[in-house]
Parts: sequence; structure tokens; C-alpha cells
Amino acid sequence: MRDARLGPLGALRSMPSVAPGVSPEVSRASNELVTLDGSRYVQRAPGSSRTWTLQARLLSPADLAFLAACADGTVPGPLFLYTDDAARTNLLPSDVAAPGRAGTTALGSSLGVVLVGMPSGVETVTGAVQASAAGAWSATVPLQAGLSYTLSAWASTAGTALAWRTLSRAGAQLQTGVVTTAAAAGAFCGQSAFTPDALATGVQVALAAGTATVGGLRLTEGEHEPVWLSGRGVPVVVVDDPAETLQLITDREVFADYTVTIREVAR
Repeated sequence: MRDARLGPLGALRSMPSVAPGVSPEVSRASNELVTLDGSRYVQRAPGSSRTWTLQARLLSPADLAFLAACADGTVPGPLFLYTDDAARTNLLPSDVAAPGRAGTTALGSSLGVVLVGMPSGVETVTGAVQASAAGAWSATVPLQAGLSYTLSAWASTAGTALAWRTLSRAGAQLQTGVVTTAAAAGAFCGQSAFTPDALATGVQVALAAGTATVGGLRLTEGEHEPVWLSGRGVPVVVVDDPAETLQLITDREVFADYTVTIREVAR
């Protein structure tokens, strides 16, 4: 997570360098019941939440200032965590990347699965359908202006599957486009490349009008192979107060090690 960026829409800032090997802790609510005949029943929440614990060494007060401001509420939220691994794999949250996943309805009602090309062959991913009118727009996914992005999707038939639009900080629509699918890997895949302009802070996607079942959505920085990977998303987070270990204090400078905890929260 060396290249992570943190902040509100339109004001993502690079975080101080942190030690490598950060492993997010993932928690998912579940409930288990075992009956007297030995049958097991498990209920699992459709979503999970992550926690990142960062170890930052020998930071100056200037390096720490932004994280401290995020922790004490000086930086107005909501705050988003934009990570390099998500930018390379899939910036869309999982309920948008796989519409209808575990009963979620971020893009529309789930009506089956859609074939998605994978290196090992053709797999299936839960899809969503929009029969007569364009679907509702998804929540905004934060982007960085000036970088090139690629949005792709798989569908049950060829044609226009998705619409996308970039938004300003005030929520005004800026650029628009569509993803049109064609035959690929035994199914139908399409993609759209775009570069957000200077005013753009994020992008939204929606199912296009039609009867195609759409799934396997993916958004990355730059180009990507038409192989679907699960959504990492750009989660809304809160920053806990940094824990400090003083290492060096002189008449001119202060350096300390810090442990910073960032927790994913609901939008």
C-alpha cells in the first residue's frame, strides 16, 4: 500500500510511506446453526469490511499532519482509500463488479448468471438484467483526473451493456460513454477507455436499456486484459488516532514511529 491515496472526493492525497507487507484484516458477519441431526446451516452477510494497520517509521510532524487531520475530523468526509492494488485489479466494489452478488441490488435485480472469460476457460458470475429502461446509477467511484482508465463488462448478448459518466465535486455530469459487448471467449465482452478531465472526481456506471444480462464489471487504471477479477473498490474509511513512539527529539526536529489504523465503514 505504498501508493495509497486518502481523502475526500476530488482531494485524494498520497499517504506517508509505510512499511511493506500490510495485510488488511477482513471481517464478515455470519451465523451458524447445527441441528440435532448434525445438519449445518450458515448465514453470511453479503458484504465484508476491511481494516488496515499501517506501520510508519520516523515521520516528522509535517508528514503526519494530514493523517492526524483525517483522524480528528479536520478534513471533511467522507474519506476514501484509493489503493494501488485496487487500481491494478478492480476499482469497482464487489456488489457492482458482480451485480446481484448474494442478493445485492446495486445495479438491478439478479436474474441468473453471465459467462465470463477466464484463463482456465469460461466461468460464471452472477449478473443483473435491465429489461426496458436504463438502470439506476451506481455510487460514485473516486478517480484521479488526468489518468487513463478502462471499464469493461461481460454480457449474455452483443450490444450496449453499460453506460458510464464522470462527475464533478458538486455532482455535475461531465463526460459520458457506453460499453458495447461483442463475441469473446465463448461469451460477449466489451470495454471503454476514458481519461477524466481536470474537474472530474469520480465515475458512476449503470445498466443500459435492453434485455442483456450483465456481469463481470471491471475498472482499472490503464489497460487491462478482458479477464474479470473481483472488485476491491475504493472504500469509505475512518482514520483512528495515530499511536506514537518518539524516536528522536532535538532543538530543531522531532521524529517518531506511528501506528495508524484505517477502517472501512458503510457509505
